[in-house]
Amino acid sequence: MALIDIIGWDGGGSQLAWKWPSTNLRFGSQLVVRPGQTAFFVYKGRICDEIKEGTITLKTGNIPFLTMLMSLPFGLETPFQAEVFFVSTLAKLNLKWGTATPINIEDSKYGLIFPVRAYGQYSIRVNDPKLFLASIVGASQSISSEIISQYFRGKIISAASKALGDIFNSNISFTAVATHLDELSLDLTQRISPFLEQYGIIIDSFFVESINLPENDTSFIKLKQIKERSAEISILGKDIYKFDRNIDVLRAVAENTASGGGALQSAFGAGIGLAIGSTVATQFQQSQNVTHTGEPPSSPGSQTSFFVAVEGTKVGPLPIDDISRMVVAGSLGFNTLVWKPGYSNWIPARQDPEISRLIASLSSPDIPR
Repeated sequence: MALIDIIGWDGGGSQLAWKWPSTNLRFGSQLVVRPGQTAFFVYKGRICDEIKEGTITLKTGNIPFLTMLMSLPFGLETPFQAEVFFVSTLAKLNLKWGTATPINIEDSKYGLIFPVRAYGQYSIRVNDPKLFLASIVGASQSISSEIISQYFRGKIISAASKALGDIFNSNISFTAVATHLDELSLDLTQRISPFLEQYGIIIDSFFVESINLPENDTSFIKLKQIKERSAEISILGKDIYKFDRNIDVLRAVAENTASGGGALQSAFGAGIGLAIGSTVATQFQQSQNVTHTGEPPSSPGSQTSFFVAVEGTKVGPLPIDDISRMVVAGSLGFNTLVWKPGYSNWIPARQDPEISRLIASLSSPDIPR
């Protein structure tokens, strides 16, 4: 009884295509094509018959390729020379993609350039086995989904770069891009699909899972600072935020009174905080903590104008011009405690005629709601 060869492929793992290792085929052998597979006979470099799933015996009459061999002058001999390729049409899942190097993207909202990295996964499937065999497999013994992933990596990264550029140019900031991942995934699918279809492959799914950048990137640090300040202003309101920044400057002034005033002069020279002038900054070096009970400070001389209490810190002596600047900056109002030579104690600014008139003349009414 003649031996019957079984020609088949288990189709396991990540393989998309596989070639039967022997080219010596026996007449009467059985070709087994499992579900999710397609088999091809290749004779002298030409793709001949395509066999769908099922079991078929190699004989004339049921395989056009063998009938063609029978018509040749030498007839059908056994074994005969031919190649058998199997192609899987099952989906290959969880293929990874990612940008090995950052993509420099300009944030249209904040004007910063970020080195963005993007990651995700996708799945593919061979929907045209003959085209796939002719354009990709060639003379290879086998082709895996990992090889395909590497083969098309450049195209995926190029499409990702363009898609990211488009989404950031549409006035979507990096801080909000995470809410647009579905939109970006669909965009990338549409960009990549036509390219893969040229090779008989379709994308079943494509996902962008993460868009990020290094936390130590200078642009990212700047953006965090901008967002933090924006959030603080939103919560406190612009007027309170401005007053709070002025308080910070005054605290720094008090803490640096014993250091020679270098940092103090720099802060006021840059116009930070109250912007009350470098001469006032020098005078701050002699300031002491205000005690709202007990004796007021002693008179420092004929040039003394006013002392102002800000957050428990005595600021002064200040000439009336600097008092004006504090009023404009919002750091001195009717209820701010002030003192000048001749007063027995600290009083609210509204009780001093000169400062009260000054506040009334420099303060603008609130914008009506």
